[in-house]
Amino acid sequence: MSLRLFFSVGFVGCLLLNIALGLETETVPDAYDLFEDIKKSVQTIHSGQVRIENSYIEGNLEPIETQWTISFDKDKNRADVVRNGYKDYLCYNCYGNMTRLFYTTMPPLVGKMALVFTDGHDPEKGRNLDYIPDPRWFSFIPMSMASSQYYSPSEMYDTSAKRRQEEVLPVKSEKLSVIDCWRVDYAMGIVKHSIWLNKLNHYHVVCVENRYVSEDVQFVDRVLTEGALYDGNIWFPRKLNYKRTENGIVTCSAETTIEVISLNKPLPPDTFSPKTIVKPNTPVAWHLNRDRPFPEGELAWDGEKIVVVDGFSQLINKAPEFGTVRIALILAGLALIFLGIGLKLRKRYL
Repeated sequence: MSLRLFFSVGFVGCLLLNIALGLETETVPDAYDLFEDIKKSVQTIHSGQVRIENSYIEGNLEPIETQWTISFDKDKNRADVVRNGYKDYLCYNCYGNMTRLFYTTMPPLVGKMALVFTDGHDPEKGRNLDYIPDPRWFSFIPMSMASSQYYSPSEMYDTSAKRRQEEVLPVKSEKLSVIDCWRVDYAMGIVKHSIWLNKLNHYHVVCVENRYVSEDVQFVDRVLTEGALYDGNIWFPRKLNYKRTENGIVTCSAETTIEVISLNKPLPPDTFSPKTIVKPNTPVAWHLNRDRPFPEGELAWDGEKIVVVDGFSQLINKAPEFGTVRIALILAGLALIFLGIGLKLRKRYL
């Protein structure tokens, strides 16, 4: 047998043996291609509405239960949040571009709560407004549902040419929760990230995790995800399990269930209108860096639009002023007290 024939027979034999044993070599994808898959899966969902039940536990404290209904359509987002028996309304771009709207049914300690408007790029001005988390990114962010709103997916899954040139991201095959996954590891500053993607569906995130050390404490945040396919072959998370450990000890956790109401279907026309959120005759606190609807006078929401009114200033973040009747009653009471004291003194010295 010639040497060439020998090697040919050996190669064919090894190939047949690998196929028979299921050991054929699989092609490892590029990490940035996987990141592109992630971004495409999010971008295909342009509108939707989901209902969320979230239970957050920190240490030995009682669970904090919140219910969210989040609606989104391109650059508009609205969240109706129920906590402690009251309802908060958060809305982005619901009154002109780059505006944040905040309204709550919880009575304030002093005065009357107003409908608050602030600039989208400056949410801290005037009043601390919560951000609205984007449910399309829930399973891709290594934090609890409520905290994920402060992360920037565009930085975590940056696929720019500059990053591709500067950083090679390792990809390896790994089984997690009995699911065959591609694992991608990368770093952002001192934080090391890992994400496990289902090999059969790169949009399906099985797990995402970050790790960092601070003052000799090893912090690990991990989110395990269960998802499902919906109309249009859209993958969307339906359950999140979040845990944070500090040196291996669980310090907080969260269970999140997500009910999809609709995806990529038209939402009611007034979904992002203040008139479906705010009761009429509600004072308006204007903290936008733009001209007020009316230069002078107090503002209020009349159920359809902002109008100018008088007499609301004492209702917004101010203690109620004493009225004439109340002052008269107080003076009368004081007069009676002094009259009583005077009568006692007179009896004593007569």
